[in-house]
Amino acid sequence: MSSLGFIYIVVAMLIGGVLGLYFGMMNFVLPYVYSAPNEVHYLRKATPIYYDPTPVWETYVLSVPQRTFRSRPWMNVHYVSGNASDVTGDIYNEGYGEQAWPLGARLVAEGHVTVWRRIAEECEWWCLVSEDDALWPAHGPVGIPEGALIVSFYPDGVYLNAREFVMPSFDKIIQSVTNQGIVYGAVAYALNASSARYLLSRLPMKVPVDHFLWHMTRGDGAYVSTEYAVKHGKGPSVRERI
Repeated sequence: MSSLGFIYIVVAMLIGGVLGLYFGMMNFVLPYVYSAPNEVHYLRKATPIYYDPTPVWETYVLSVPQRTFRSRPWMNVHYVSGNASDVTGDIYNEGYGEQAWPLGARLVAEGHVTVWRRIAEECEWWCLVSEDDALWPAHGPVGIPEGALIVSFYPDGVYLNAREFVMPSFDKIIQSVTNQGIVYGAVAYALNASSARYLLSRLPMKVPVDHFLWHMTRGDGAYVSTEYAVKHGKGPSVRERI
């Protein structure tokens, strides 16, 4: 056999060995490392690396004229304007003494309560509530804590000393008032039909709707997302624009 023929044989054996090792590793390793439960791809014991846009989240958006909500492909959006009645009491107290209800605060409260009533009747699982200046991530929420009544996706509105760590992605809201101020923000949150009915049973409210949300649920099923975060768009809030 010539030296050139010998070299060809050695090279072929090396290539064959490398390919055999590669495909053997693929068959052994990938079933453990990579899986696709429920059409969502994960590295086991790691952060999700791909978010499937399904299922679509039913999303109720409190909207006012001359504003545009930045919808996402994973949302089925229902635009809502406030028309609820018997929402507020005669007295309004934001922490600065009793007064008559400001028009903007009352209309925003009526808008959120209109959403709660629709969720109580229409929501089959969890549904999202969003003000129209909320800036949602490109993918939807990937989970809800077991036993939750309400989940805020606006962590900027919840002071750290109002929280208790319970799991890597969520804190429990244990206070509605802290030494830094009042937990605030109804920018983006999730409810189910049961929690919506609970909030409706606590009406009328005597405080702004965001204060009402956390006062009624803190320490008893109120959570805030720590990793999945919605931002508040620049400019006046919904309440200030009404």
